[in-house]
Amino acid sequence: HRDEVNNLEYINIEDFSNADGDELREYLENTPCDKIVIDMRSNSGGQKSYGQKYLYPALYSEDVSFSTTWTVPNTEANEVMTKDFWARWDYLSSKDEEFSYYEDVRKYRGSATGEKKIYYLMGRATGSAADSFLQMIKQNDLGTIVGGNSAGEGLGNSYICHSLKNSVLLYTYYPALTLTEEGVCSSVWGTTPDVYINQTREDYILEKQYQQDGVADQYEKRLEYDTVLKWVVEQ
Repeated sequence: HRDEVNNLEYINIEDFSNADGDELREYLENTPCDKIVIDMRSNSGGQKSYGQKYLYPALYSEDVSFSTTWTVPNTEANEVMTKDFWARWDYLSSKDEEFSYYEDVRKYRGSATGEKKIYYLMGRATGSAADSFLQMIKQNDLGTIVGGNSAGEGLGNSYICHSLKNSVLLYTYYPALTLTEEGVCSSVWGTTPDVYINQTREDYILEKQYQQDGVADQYEKRLEYDTVLKWVVEQ
């Protein structure tokens, strides 16, 4: 949504696996607005390459590198990952009797012209590939991340599906230990924002009312109840 009054673009990206990447990149490359707000609070992930191919080139002119490392115990349950050919081919850096050590190095290539003021909105539903992208943004100081901690789990590989031997009950879990730049476990704490902002009680009540009316997704209504977005607009 183009907010001409506040001279900003508001873009809500709910996943990194949609088919609108080319359209999104072209739109951002041609925006006349000086401020861009990328809302990733509902983005649970997708493909890490989405941010590399569509989002980053449209917003930045310089190239950056981003690397992550993670550790996986060599247990029987984890063999689906530790013995996976493609995971070992793409990421495995070393291995001993107890653990497998992985590393992912990605190059983000910029092609944008001109400088924009960029804000990212993040919350507890932000995870996986979206979390990885925001970790890259934070470590390279490429924008202001606002909201709350993410769900994390964007610095390793992926979930594993396993079953209990007796009941054959299926369950999924995240086997990797990854640490953020602050030295805390990504799966527990996630990525921390640059600016913490919680929704006020009054805004929460108004949002619920707009949800009942079916108009909560309208940008103009968001400007009334979205505490985080309102703060960014005022900057």
